[in-house]
Amino acid sequence: MKRKTKENAKDITAVILKILGMASGLTLVSMLSGGRNSDKLFKGLLKFSRWQILKTLKKLRLRGYVEFDLEDEKAPIVLTENGLKRALHYRLPDLFSRRPRRWDYLWRMVIFDVPEKKRGVRDAFRRELNCIGFYQLQKSVFVSPHKCEKEIIALARTYRALSHMLILTVASLGPLEKKVRRNFFDKA
Repeated sequence: MKRKTKENAKDITAVILKILGMASGLTLVSMLSGGRNSDKLFKGLLKFSRWQILKTLKKLRLRGYVEFDLEDEKAPIVLTENGLKRALHYRLPDLFSRRPRRWDYLWRMVIFDVPEKKRGVRDAFRRELNCIGFYQLQKSVFVSPHKCEKEIIALARTYRALSHMLILTVASLGPLEKKVRRNFFDKA
């Protein structure tokens, strides 16, 4: 597959999952037929052809991210639990890009201890924290200078790790403070 085609496929997958994550139960097919608000709400999706969208939906269905009836054009497209996790993966960077410019000089520290029998959950949670820009102090300790408690709780709830984690707000990181500050604030 050509590079541009791969990027295009990632873009359309991200757009579809973001939309379904925001509006579960929405019928995407009715949107394709030219609904009233489709051009306002789904500008990102309109740059793709109907064929590309349907092809991507079928792939998402095969991967177990969505469920819908192929025969019924008006059947709702519903995110599965795995689809919800994937949609959150695409939405979190958007949520974190809206962070305020001014720092309140407090660190948000996420500490988790997911049992070994849930290794997949632990690794996925760790990857998501890395993806959204947290700094990894230790294997299961991450920090961020941004207010993000609600988003992290939503992420932990999605991965069923809420009972295995803590979110602390701390004023200092001790001897690691300079190194972590450089990571967040000295990026040119």
